Amino acid sequence: MSLIDYRPAPFWFLNHKLEKVEIIRQLRMMRDCGVSGFFIHPRAGLQTPYMSGEWLEMIEFIVDEAEKLNLKAWLYDEDPFPSGAVGGKVFFDHPEFAAREIKFFDLTPDSSGSINADIGHGTVLSAVALRMDNSDKIIEELDIRDRIGVSRSDFFKTEWNSSYYIQIFGKKEFPHYRAETFYPHLQLSMELQGKDWKIFVTTAEVVDGGKYMALPDNLNKECVKYFIEQTHEKYKEKVGDKFGTVIPGIFTDEPAVGAPVPWTGGLEQAFEQTHGYSIRDKYHHLFVNIGETSRTLRKHYWETVYKLFAENYFGQIADWCKDNSLELCGHCIGEEDPLGTAGGSNTFGLQSNMDIPGFDHITNNIPNGAFSSLNLGGKLIASSALQQGKKQVLSECFGCNPFNFDHNGMRKVANWLFALGVNWLVPHGFFYSYDGYRKFDAGKSFFFQHEDFSNFKDFAAYAERVGSKLGQAKSLNHVCIIFPVSVFRSLLPAEREVAEEVREKLFNCVQTLINEHVQFDLADEETLLNAELENNLIKCGKQRYDTIVLPQFDGLETLETKAVIDKYKGFIPIVKYPEMPLFEKIIKLSPDDQNLMLTVKENDDGILAYIFNNSKIPRVLEAEAKQSCAGCYFFSTESGTYSEMSAEDGKYQFAIGGFEAVILEFREKELDCIPYVMPENLQIKEYDFEKNPEWDYMPPGEGWLAAVHRWNIAINGSGIRKFAKNHLFCLTRELIGTEFPHIKIQRPRPIFDTVPEVTSIYPLKMEFSTKFNLPKNAVEKELLLVFENDTFAGDYQLFINEQEIDKNTIRRQRIYDPWNNIVKIKKYCRDGNNTIRILWEQANEFNGLRSSIYIKAKKMLLPSKT
Repeated sequence: MSLIDYRPAPFWFLNHKLEKVEIIRQLRMMRDCGVSGFFIHPRAGLQTPYMSGEWLEMIEFIVDEAEKLNLKAWLYDEDPFPSGAVGGKVFFDHPEFAAREIKFFDLTPDSSGSINADIGHGTVLSAVALRMDNSDKIIEELDIRDRIGVSRSDFFKTEWNSSYYIQIFGKKEFPHYRAETFYPHLQLSMELQGKDWKIFVTTAEVVDGGKYMALPDNLNKECVKYFIEQTHEKYKEKVGDKFGTVIPGIFTDEPAVGAPVPWTGGLEQAFEQTHGYSIRDKYHHLFVNIGETSRTLRKHYWETVYKLFAENYFGQIADWCKDNSLELCGHCIGEEDPLGTAGGSNTFGLQSNMDIPGFDHITNNIPNGAFSSLNLGGKLIASSALQQGKKQVLSECFGCNPFNFDHNGMRKVANWLFALGVNWLVPHGFFYSYDGYRKFDAGKSFFFQHEDFSNFKDFAAYAERVGSKLGQAKSLNHVCIIFPVSVFRSLLPAEREVAEEVREKLFNCVQTLINEHVQFDLADEETLLNAELENNLIKCGKQRYDTIVLPQFDGLETLETKAVIDKYKGFIPIVKYPEMPLFEKIIKLSPDDQNLMLTVKENDDGILAYIFNNSKIPRVLEAEAKQSCAGCYFFSTESGTYSEMSAEDGKYQFAIGGFEAVILEFREKELDCIPYVMPENLQIKEYDFEKNPEWDYMPPGEGWLAAVHRWNIAINGSGIRKFAKNHLFCLTRELIGTEFPHIKIQRPRPIFDTVPEVTSIYPLKMEFSTKFNLPKNAVEKELLLVFENDTFAGDYQLFINEQEIDKNTIRRQRIYDPWNNIVKIKKYCRDGNNTIRILWEQANEFNGLRSSIYIKAKKMLLPSKT
C-alpha cells in the first residue's frame, strides 16, 4: 500500500445532469487538489437517470478520464442511500422485496371479557390470550389467531344515478342511494371468560421507506441477489475491465436489516434451524417479559436476524467483490449506538466482510466534554480492523456543517478521528452542482464552490502524513473491553430502558480508558470465544491482550458473557469496571490530563506516540518512555520533517496547540536532524463556524457587490393575507402550508365518498421584495444578476427599481456553478439603494425561491452589505 492511498478520497456528489465538459473540468480540479481519488456517488438532484444506458456511459467516461489523471475512481452502490434498493427500482420490479417490521399490540379486554380491536395491515405472526398469576406465571394460554379476520370499517354513502342495467329501456338514469365499505384491515373480535386476560398480537407490516417508498429486505437472499444483478453486474458489464486497477473497489452505505424489529419470510425457518425450536406463537416475548425464557428468545431472535443479514447481504456482496477483484468498503448505520449495532448489524462479524472497514461521523461535534458516545463507533471499527489485520480504517466525515466550516474544522475533526484509529478520510463531499436546494444536501461542499477549496491540497497532504504514519505502524493496544452484544440482544426491544443503562455504562467505561491513556480495543463475545490463549495472552486475530475489562452489566450475564469469563479466568486479569487497576503506561504524559488522547504504536524504528489535545487551550507537556531509546524525535505533520528533542531526567518537553495533534517517535537509532524548538505564543483555538455558524451561501471569488438572502414577503390571495419581514428565501408552502396532494395519489378516495373537499387555498398571489445597495460608480461597470437554474420556482416576474427584466435575456454561464444563470442589469440599476421585486400572480405551494441571488460586477468593486 502506497502513501497516496492515505490521501482523502471524497464522495463526489453527482447531483445534476452529467455533462462531459463539466466532468473533465471537475476531475482536473480533483487531481490538482491532492486527493487520491473519489467515490462516484449518485445524489439527490441527479438528472441523468440512474442505471440507465446514459448513466453507465457517463460512468465509463468518468473512469476513462480518471485513468488519464491517475485518479482512483471508486464505485458507490446506491442512489443515494441506504444501499439495497437500486434507487427504488427493486420495488418497481419486485414489490415483495419490501422490508417488513414486527408490530406489537398489547390489548386488554373490557370488564365483560370482550375485545374488538383494529390490528393494522400486516401478516399475523402470533396472537395469544394469556392469564397470569401475581408472579407472572402463565396459568392459561389460548391461540386466538382464528379470531382475527379482515374488516372494512370506513363506510361511504352517495346518491347514485347510474344508468347501468336500464339503458335498454331508454332511460338515462336511475336515481337511488348506494353505500359501501372501503380500506381493509385486520380485526380481532372475541369474548373471553373470566378476568385478568392479556392479549398479545404481533404482525409484520411493510415499512414506509421515505424516498424509496419502501426499504429493501436485506435479510432476503433473493432481494439482495436482484440488487447485485441490477447494480454490480451492470457496472461489471460496462467498466469491469478496470476493476482492481482504476476502480479499486465499491462502497456500500448504511445497509440495514430493514426495521427496528425486522421480519422476513425466511426468518422462522432460519430461527428453528439455528436454535432448535420454533418462534411461531412466541413473537410477543420480544416485547414483554414472560417468565425466564423471554430474554433467551430475544437473544436468539437477534442472532437469527444477524445471521440472515451477514449471509444474505454482506456474504453475497463480499463474495461478488472478491470474485471480481474489487475491495469492499463502507459502513453500516449507527456504529456508535450499541442498541443498533448489537442487533442485526454487529460490527465485529459484519466488518470481517469489509476489505476496508469504516464508520461515519457527521457534523463537527467531537466528544470534548460531551457526546462521549461518539468515541465508541470509531473504536469499534478500529478494533475490528486491527484484529482482522486490515491496514486502512475509513471514516465518512465532515457532513452536515455550516458554510464557514473550513480546513481548520476539518483538521480538528480529523485529529480526533486519527486518535480513535481511523487513518483514511472520505470527506462528505465534493458537490458536482450547487444548483438550488442541492447546496443544502447534508452540509457544505468542500469543492470549487467555496473559497476555502484553495486550502484543501494542504489539508490532503496533512491527512496523508498522519494517516500513513498511523496506518503503517503496529498497534500496542493490550487491554480488551467486552462489547456485550448478547446482553443487548437479550434486552431489546422489551427492556429498552435497561439496555440504555447498560449502554451508558459502556460509554463511561470507554471514556475512562481514553482519559487514562490506556491502550485498548473492544471485542464481542464471539470474537473472544474464538480467540486462543498463548503465553498468558489472548491471541485475538492479529492482536494480543493481557487484560479483559467488563463494563457494568451485573445480573444480566448471558451464556456467552459467562463463557468468556470462564474461558480466561485464572489466566489473565478480568477487571470489573469501575474498579480499574493502575495500568502501566508505555508512554507517560504529564500533566496526565483527561483532555489528551494518546495512541501508542510501534514501527520498524521504535515507538510512535500520537497525541491529540482535545481542548481549545494549548499545552506544554512532558513525555516519558517506559523503555530506553536512542532519542526522541518530533515529527512535523506540517512538513514531514523531524527535529530532535532534548531530555531532562528522561523526560521530553514539547508544546501542543488547541485541538492540534503531534507525533513523537522514540527511535532505536539516532537521526541526524535539527533540534526541536519550542513554539511560543500558541493561542487558544476557537472556531468561527462554532460561534457563528453561517448558513447563507456566499460564492467564492471577486466582484460580488450584493447577496440577497432575505426578503419581505406578501401573500394576498384566496382570502389569505400574510406578511413576513426579513424572511429567508422559501417556497409558498413554508409560509402557508400544504394540501398534501401526494397523499391523495397514494390512497385514492372511493367513488362513493362524495363529501366535498375543502376549497384549495392555491393558487394565490405572492410577492418577494427587498433592497440592495450598490457602491458609488457601480453602474459605470457591467453588472450581472447571478442566480441558479433552480433558484426561481414557478412562473415569476422579476423587477429591479420597478422595471421588469426581460427573461429572454437570461442565459446560462458558469460563474460558481455549472448551472448559473446571468442577466445584465446595468440599465435597471443606480448607485446606492435599489429595490428588487419578484411576483408570482398564480403561485402554488411549490413556487417561490430555492436559493439566494447575487449582484456581480465584471470588474472588481468594493462590496456593500445588504
